[in-house]
This record gives sequence, structure tokens and C-alpha cells, in this order.
Amino acid sequence: MEIGLVQKEQGQVQAALYTLKKALSLFRVQQDTKSTGQGLATIGDIYVTLNQFSEANTYYQDALQIAKTSNDKPLTAQILGKIGALLLLKGDIEEASEALTHALTLLKENGEASEISTTQAWSVSYTHLRAHETLRYL
Repeated sequence: MEIGLVQKEQGQVQAALYTLKKALSLFRVQQDTKSTGQGLATIGDIYVTLNQFSEANTYYQDALQIAKTSNDKPLTAQILGKIGALLLLKGDIEEASEALTHALTLLKENGEASEISTTQAWSVSYTHLRAHETLRYL
């Protein structure tokens, strides 16, 4: 999976997608649920980069299902954050707010709502407000 992440960082998005999908297949064969969930979410990120939001959502939802089934609250929170950000990009502010609030709640329950998480929540809230203001004038 690391090679796919490096490829993504270098702008080799299609190569990254190919590499990550191969890694995902291996994670599934090994029945490594955490890596499978992370791999699905990372592939979702690639599709967001490609502005293929529907495809990204499919991968995020699959990742979320795995995270919830395995009761992995940190991974669930991470994926909910990604879904929230995607929903903001799509202009669905209400659902985005719900997903992001749920993510932050899970982080707090798990004792992982660090100063960084709080800062990110404020940043997302600001983005949420700006998006709402922008949409109001369209």
C-alpha cells in the first residue's frame, strides 16, 4: 500500500489506483480487515482526486461497513470524516455536518479527540459555514 501512496503523492494517480487495488486484493485474501478498510478508504481518496465522487462514495461506504463490523472506532471516525468532506464537496451540508459530528463523537469516546482533532473540527466547521454562505448566494 505504501507504494501506492507514494505514487499518489508523485501525481501518478492511475498507477496509484492500480497498485492500491492490487494491495486491497491481498488484504482481502489475508482477511486483514483493518488494512482492507484503510485500503478502501485510500482508494476512495484517489477517486475524490479524480473528481469521481460517486465512485469515491462507494469505496468509503464499503470501508465504513468494514470498520463498523470490526468495531474499529478510530477507523470508523476517520472514514466518517472522509465521507463528511466528500459530502461538503458535493454541497450536501446537512449530511456532511452529521457525518463529521459523528466522527468527532467517536474520537472523543475513544479518547482520541486531541488538540489536532479539535482544530480540524473547527476548520471543518469554518469550511461548512463558508460553503453554506456560498451556496446561499448561488
